[in-house]
Amino acid sequence: MRAVDFGKSLLMKQAFTSCSSVSFSMIMGDLFCQQIVGDPLEWHRAFRMGATGFLVAGPVSFSLHQIYERIAPGNAMRQIAKKLALTLFVTAPVHISATLTAATMLTPGKNAADAQEKVASETIPTIINSIPYWGTVHALNYRYTPVHNRPVLSSVAGVFWNIYFSWQANKSGKENTWEPVMYSKANCSQN
Repeated sequence: MRAVDFGKSLLMKQAFTSCSSVSFSMIMGDLFCQQIVGDPLEWHRAFRMGATGFLVAGPVSFSLHQIYERIAPGNAMRQIAKKLALTLFVTAPVHISATLTAATMLTPGKNAADAQEKVASETIPTIINSIPYWGTVHALNYRYTPVHNRPVLSSVAGVFWNIYFSWQANKSGKENTWEPVMYSKANCSQN
């Protein structure tokens, strides 16, 4: 009985660590996004993205890494290819949609219709842009990182991804291209 309790305790600790690291990654990505596009610093927006990471993206990421390892155990190239196919083409649409929905629903003044519109307009471009980045990150992650540490390592890479994702999640819909502050004063927020 003690081994079962220890196993559950360890899994809960790993899940909490994963959710915390994803949350931190999303906070940092949003803060960098705001600075890159020249927005005034909005801490509440960064913490909203962090809450999305802790409550949605973190648990999803942790759970998916556990599931992928059960479906395709090990780090042989064939197993990595299976995990990448699952990650990039099966679960990414759900993961990205859920995260965009949560980020929109946590935005003051936004509702389910706004979330549905955000998902409809931003999911496909986000998935397309995620494939080269996350394909590389996950291939290395699946090859060299133990399963319980994969979400944490993904969170480190996620800081850079979350700069882009924060822009996607928080743009008002009028902006269609990424324009760093050195080229324009494009607004990254939901103003």
